[in-house]
Amino acid sequence: MTSLKRIEDWLERYEDNFTNNYGLHYGKTGLMMVYFKLFEISKNHAYQAKARLFIDDLSEHIESVKDTSFEHGLAGIGWAIEWMAQNKFIDADTNEVLEDMDDELYKSIVYAEPSKESGLSNYIGKGLYFYRRLKSKNMNSKRYRTICNQECLNLMTDKVCETLNAHNKNLHADVPGIRQQDIASVARSLVFLSMINNASLNTDHGKNLICETSEAVSGYLDSKIATGQFVIADLQLIYAYSKTGQLLNDRQYGETVRKALTVFQPKGQLSTVDRLILMELIPNMHANIFEDTNIRLKLTISNIIKMIGLEQSSARSNWEEGVFI
Repeated sequence: MTSLKRIEDWLERYEDNFTNNYGLHYGKTGLMMVYFKLFEISKNHAYQAKARLFIDDLSEHIESVKDTSFEHGLAGIGWAIEWMAQNKFIDADTNEVLEDMDDELYKSIVYAEPSKESGLSNYIGKGLYFYRRLKSKNMNSKRYRTICNQECLNLMTDKVCETLNAHNKNLHADVPGIRQQDIASVARSLVFLSMINNASLNTDHGKNLICETSEAVSGYLDSKIATGQFVIADLQLIYAYSKTGQLLNDRQYGETVRKALTVFQPKGQLSTVDRLILMELIPNMHANIFEDTNIRLKLTISNIIKMIGLEQSSARSNWEEGVFI
């Protein structure tokens, strides 16, 4: 594991640069999660106290957050609060705490202009929020609230399915010019759909598309394994295929992943997400991966959280959303 001292140095940099940012990926919500995760690993109550200071700060300034996105705004903040409550970092009735946020995000999905709320990141981010809300463990859940949250998840799932359909037809090794961005979009969409399917929250359309996409990905990876002509984005596809196999409890996926990793040698530098994928798929690489000169060092708060989450001592809190969150 990267030393706690190195992580603390990263955190100090973020705290200095984002004093008025309350988002998940680049702000105080993310910092709050990091300190709770550090407390989980180290049992150092100073980390827990620091996280609770961020909770107090967030509660005082949440009304100033107008952005509804996952990275910067309400969807990511609300997801984090629900995740922390479900993993017992905080004791809260999230139906009460997140009631206004439910309403704001509902309006941003149902009533917003399509041009302002489009894009795969938006669909998956808000889908993750309502996914977590529907998994809440509150005793006083109201039926109408559950129906509204399910409607939002269904709408975001349908949008993800539409995007995935558009990319699936090009997911063949013999299609020239397939963009790495498209490959990454397929990977993110497949993980999202498989995750909510595993929680029995998916639509029939989503279930069918998981099967269709998995078959397309399997054929794509088999072709790449045969030729050895991988591109960097293929690593995200390998990860998504592995994650889908785990969520579907299908061991056949693992054999394709093992073969792909054996011959995966792309040209170019690996991103932070690629590094996190390797850390999860090949655990014995943990010790050396941080020193690899072929890896671009670009750390967001969310990536620091995921790095900590890969540690065995951090296994109490689940991280089923994977590296694409």
